[in-house]
Amino acid sequence: MEYYSDNKRHLVCKPYSIENLHLMAQDLGIKRCWFHKTHYDIPKKRLDEIKNKCNFVTSRQIVMIIKNCDANEGHLRNQENELNGLGTDRHEP
Repeated sequence: MEYYSDNKRHLVCKPYSIENLHLMAQDLGIKRCWFHKTHYDIPKKRLDEIKNKCNFVTSRQIVMIIKNCDANEGHLRNQENELNGLGTDRHEP
């Protein structure tokens, strides 16, 4: 698995999936509270350490990694809900 970060502290991985994001965070020692639906944020105190383990890309490329995973947003939402023990019929705000 490869890790990618941008200059806004966003962190994703390839191959991209919610499950892989959590495995990446576990590998890097990042707490689950830094997870934000489609990516992790890098804690400020660990920015240099973690960025040294990542490929640096633009924010646009981070979005493309996420979107290229699956063009169907419902699939991504279902993955997240399954991992969080929620039903797949959750309503978005």
